[in-house]
Amino acid sequence: MVNEKILDSGLRLLAEYGYERASMRAIRRHSGVSWDAIYARYESRDELLLEAFESGMRVRRVEITGDTERDLTSMVSVMVEHVFEGLALGLLSAVLLEESRRPGLLSAFRRQVVRPRRDRIRGILERAEGRGELRGSLDLDVVVDVLWGSAFARYVSGSGKREGLARDAVGIVLDGARRIL
Repeated sequence: MVNEKILDSGLRLLAEYGYERASMRAIRRHSGVSWDAIYARYESRDELLLEAFESGMRVRRVEITGDTERDLTSMVSVMVEHVFEGLALGLLSAVLLEESRRPGLLSAFRRQVVRPRRDRIRGILERAEGRGELRGSLDLDVVVDVLWGSAFARYVSGSGKREGLARDAVGIVLDGARRIL
């Protein structure tokens, strides 16, 4: 419970205020946890925030049913939710701003936040490919990029609401992928 408060506070402060303002002092204040409790677990802010990535941004469990369209829509829906709630963009902004000073932060973000999500989506696509639903020469990384990008593009452009975005993006991508079989 104490560790959860620390990590959640670190993640939220990083997303909302950026790396510099997500100080150990701010994390302590936000979490309500003592200095002793924090430093008993973490030697530095970097260590704490890297652990926060790993624990706070775990891939939300989405039941994989074997129905390509349903499974992709479920996965992309979670991404849309994270983007529109601001957590994903806040974390991404904070990490990118710190890239030149703390390159390990971006590497950790990619490893602990981005790759697990991309791997799950890619796994769904590979299984669909194995069932003959998609052609074998299709660049699955591009398909993943397009699906991920739909959430970010919609949010940043302010061009519409999020309801139905995951379903529509997946439908369009799969329709296009099936046409080039």
